Amino acid sequence: MNWTTLNRTAEPPVEPVEVREVQASERIDADLVEDEEVLQGYIVAARMFVEGYTNRALVEQTWTMKLADWPCADGRRRIDLPKPPLLSVTSIAYVDTAGVTQTLAADQYSVHADAWGAYIVEAYGATWPWFSARTIASVAPKPGLSGARSEAH
Repeated sequence: MNWTTLNRTAEPPVEPVEVREVQASERIDADLVEDEEVLQGYIVAARMFVEGYTNRALVEQTWTMKLADWPCADGRRRIDLPKPPLLSVTSIAYVDTAGVTQTLAADQYSVHADAWGAYIVEAYGATWPWFSARTIASVAPKPGLSGARSEAH
């Protein structure tokens, strides 16, 4: 499955570590307010570097993935999702033969995920629509570590 674009649509609500944790670990004086902004920038940069290098999500965030073709077109009938580990799939949308965007009902697909990867397949007994390779499909996965620090939703 080739995806044409992958865009983050919701930034992480929190970082993997807090400024005060870095200050305590590195013995930085917590009274130096100027350092907090610099340290926060370093934390964000470090997370982004690690996520880019490992192709994994360290904290909860939302992405939209647009596919070059519908899964049926390549014979696999499966959508592989990047940025493990996956927390949830928000929706799957596709453009039908009339050019109208449709949302695939949640009971039409099954999400399989573990710490190493995730993919979506047809639910048992379901049949996905069949389209040409020109059809654009959009998947909104929500990756992140389930045990990571998160804010209330």
